[in-house]
Amino acid sequence: MVLSRFCEKEIVSLKTGVCIGKADDFEIDDGTNEISRIVICGKARFFGVLGHGDDIIIPWSDIVTVGEDVILVKTDLIPAQKGKIMP
Repeated sequence: MVLSRFCEKEIVSLKTGVCIGKADDFEIDDGTNEISRIVICGKARFFGVLGHGDDIIIPWSDIVTVGEDVILVKTDLIPAQKGKIMP
């Protein structure tokens, strides 16, 4: 799968059933050259003039499955908790 296709999928929490968002970026581990985290960028405030909200960072190990339309993750983060990093 190419990364652009991966970024089109909704990311949904298995614990809460809430759609967290879509992947905007990835963090790569320099030692292993593997994806270590998914980054969901915070929403723009007033068209970006006032900046944007905090990002959600989800460890790659929290991905349960990648389906046809969604990515299921084992996290209870919801968009109101942006900026928190899952252990």
